[in-house]
Amino acid sequence: MINKIEPAASLKHLVKCFIILQNSVNQSVPETFKIIADGCPGLIFQQRTDAFTNCSGTTFPSLYLHGLTTSHAENIATGNYSNLIVHFYPHALKAVFGLHASELTNSFAALNDIVANNLTDRLMEADSIDQKIALLSAFLLKLSIKNADASQSKMSYIISKIKTAGPDFSLSNLYSELSLSGRSLERMVKTHIGVSPKFFFRISRFQNALDILRRKKSNSLCQLAYESNYFDQSHYIRDFRQFTGSAPREFILKAHEQIANYPNWKV
Repeated sequence: MINKIEPAASLKHLVKCFIILQNSVNQSVPETFKIIADGCPGLIFQQRTDAFTNCSGTTFPSLYLHGLTTSHAENIATGNYSNLIVHFYPHALKAVFGLHASELTNSFAALNDIVANNLTDRLMEADSIDQKIALLSAFLLKLSIKNADASQSKMSYIISKIKTAGPDFSLSNLYSELSLSGRSLERMVKTHIGVSPKFFFRISRFQNALDILRRKKSNSLCQLAYESNYFDQSHYIRDFRQFTGSAPREFILKAHEQIANYPNWKV
């Protein structure tokens, strides 16, 4: 079972949504979930710490924060599970937790190692999903107020410009528009998002391309590449393989996306 829940108005600039990922069946056959680069960090609470492992067999803490990923990965689930996911906007690691976002790029850490808290026990004891979301929301709001700074509105603007950029996008336009040097913009984006502006543009362009593929499922990769602002089909396929671990046609056949960018992969 998968449900999406909208955040409170006070968190809508930081949290895209809360996601409940549950399976009450104690199945013996493992499930494979692909992780697709989407430019966003997340906070995950899991009732069972042995339910999910990564490709290396590493388990995850009960409550952990993960950063942006620059390539595809996968998680393996066994048995039953019940996870509550906070799906953040790209700048949330800095805006909420005060972190230099690159510290968690392609990585994760127990929340308690980042900020002292007693959330895990309280979430375990909560009787309902609504109570768990209320606990998380209050915690995140308090932290975001503590770590607020003047650069966040500028960062939100930079993100929106990069995510909506067309084929003629140039970072030099942002330099002059914001009165920033190239080095200053690079440093700001790495601090708030975790990668360079050019790499974040690549992820954003790919995500736009993936949305087009989801809608159209076209057989013409050349046409899809053109509509997605790629120079040619080879650049499109290169990014597709890096960020999903598959070719576009394989993605259409095997990706069962109840959660965008975290598909259950058919084998």
